[in-house]
Amino acid sequence: MAQGLLLSVLAALASGFLLAGSIGSPSVADDLLVKRRVISFAAQVGATGLGRALISWDAWGACVAFLRERLGRGGTYVGRFEATGLLLMAMAAAALGLSLIFGSLLLAPLTVAVALAAVPLMAGELDHRRKAAITDAIPDLLRSLALSLGSGMTLSKAIGYVGERTEGEAGQAFRRASLEVACGMSVSEALEGLESSLDAPGMGLLSCALVVSQRTGAPLDGLLNRSAALVEEQAELAQSLSTKTAQARLSSRVVMLLPVFLILLLSLIMPDYRAGLASPLGIVCLLIAAALDVCAFLVIKRITAEVEL
Repeated sequence: MAQGLLLSVLAALASGFLLAGSIGSPSVADDLLVKRRVISFAAQVGATGLGRALISWDAWGACVAFLRERLGRGGTYVGRFEATGLLLMAMAAAALGLSLIFGSLLLAPLTVAVALAAVPLMAGELDHRRKAAITDAIPDLLRSLALSLGSGMTLSKAIGYVGERTEGEAGQAFRRASLEVACGMSVSEALEGLESSLDAPGMGLLSCALVVSQRTGAPLDGLLNRSAALVEEQAELAQSLSTKTAQARLSSRVVMLLPVFLILLLSLIMPDYRAGLASPLGIVCLLIAAALDVCAFLVIKRITAEVEL
């Protein structure tokens, strides 16, 4: 029991080290060996039945993709199973840690349940950030496309030019479209794939305009520059609306996090409160409070989303 607990804690610390993204710089041989062993162990955890089931969950897959991207920025490249194993190890460590703090193993499944319930919220936030990043990149992308077409490049070369000079997911989509054209796919088919992969304002119109321009030879400089200006104006309006709804979004975060901090604080400074919370009745009350907390957060989030629409 003690050895298993120690192994879990050590694995969690190592996975937390990986999750922090601080492992990208060159390290000594021992650190590399530890890193390799942790990733190997994480791959075994992620390849279990539970890991495979979680990978098929879209929300979990979004969190895994985010973790892989962050680790890749630091020079550590992991697959889906390794990333899933790291997340499961961190989740297990949190469950064991809270169980040790409160002195009750009943808190372990509760912690896991709360962590799994937070996965869709995290996935939604990541998707919102992804779309915002694509929208921010669209104006410069349109101007680069107008510049390349105006200088006499063909549409296929212009797509490759834009992809090479655009960072993030938008640049990746254009580079993929350029590669598809180079491999024999028609420009119209590549543009359809580009439109489906980039969920951003004006991409449908852009795809249609590029196809028409390719077939008729009509210049698109003015249209693309005007589209870039309109996208920037839309982004400014969205930013203004986001500023006006900041209070509601802050309230939702306070509603969600303040009870958690209070429970942890009271549990650390009051042994009686900790003992009562670890009892079966305390666990039931904690579950009810967590459910009400999540409901309040979802209600505020939905109201804010309707305002932003």
